Formats: sequence, C-alpha cells, structure tokens
Amino acid sequence: MATSIRRTNSFNAEREYDESLKLMCRNEEKLDALLGEKEKDLFEKFKDCRDEVAKYTAEDAFVTGFRLGTRMIIEAFCEDDGFFTDIEA
Repeated sequence: MATSIRRTNSFNAEREYDESLKLMCRNEEKLDALLGEKEKDLFEKFKDCRDEVAKYTAEDAFVTGFRLGTRMIIEAFCEDDGFFTDIEA
C-alpha cells in the first residue's frame, strides 16, 4: 500500500488525490486476495519498482521546481529597474 501522502494547496487536487489513493488501495487489496504466493512475490517486486520510479519522479520534479524558483529570483535581482541599485549600503 502507498505509505506517503502528498498534500497540495488546491482543495480539488487534494480530494482527487485522496480518492485515487483510496481506490488504488482497495484494488490492491482485491488483487492481493486473488493471487497465489508466487504471484504475490512478483506483485511485491512490481510495487517496489513502481515506488522507486515514483521516488525518482518526485525528486526530479522537486529539483526542476527548485531550479525554476532560483532562476526567477536571479532574474528579479538582475533586472535593471533601479529597485536594488538605489539601496545605499
């Protein structure tokens, strides 16, 4: 079952995420009840791979967002609008 819960600022996105998570857990429980031991082992390996891919995807999204935010800050400080150059030290 999924062990991490993502929270967002959007009420609809959070509700949709929670509904999808509940559905995924219900379907996983149903599938687990139908599988034999050999199939359960294979399914566990599949879930481990899925979780690893999700981890890398989340990490990549974080790094991409962090870099974008950093670029926006740099751009704000580098604009020649006089806002920061008028400050006396």
